[in-house]
Amino acid sequence: MTARERTQAVVSVGGKPRTYDLTDRDELSIGRRDGDVVLLDGSVSPKHARLVRHDDVWHVEDLGSVNGTFVANAKIAPHQLVALGKGAVVRIGDALVRIETVAAQAETSSEPPERRESRLSALGPFIVYIVIAVIGAAATAVYSCNARHEAHDGHGQEHKR
Repeated sequence: MTARERTQAVVSVGGKPRTYDLTDRDELSIGRRDGDVVLLDGSVSPKHARLVRHDDVWHVEDLGSVNGTFVANAKIAPHQLVALGKGAVVRIGDALVRIETVAAQAETSSEPPERRESRLSALGPFIVYIVIAVIGAAATAVYSCNARHEAHDGHGQEHKR
């Protein structure tokens, strides 16, 4: 994982996904009563399973649940870490869990945000000046065009004043 990526667990129950940021974590517990992820499902044990990171690889461990934990539709043995390959889906009760790595929003500048804001606010008066100058130039052009139009009668004849 690079500095511009973050890892998250996506837990879907009934087609409604919830995400849990795992970027700065090494473990995520899942259960019916206790855990970082609480699943209100009678088939989920109070302390059902956990996701664990070892050497930048995520694993799942069933914590001795009654109904089991499944990876790729195969029930895993309790108290054994099972590595989760890319795209692996874990089933716990009615919930589907997958780990994904997503691109973090890239910082567009290495400059501190306070300094960028200060620099941008300093541009405010300059931008106002530019807008006024553009409006003034446009008004002058319109006036000049109208003055030339009024000086002629529409047939190319110049009016004498």
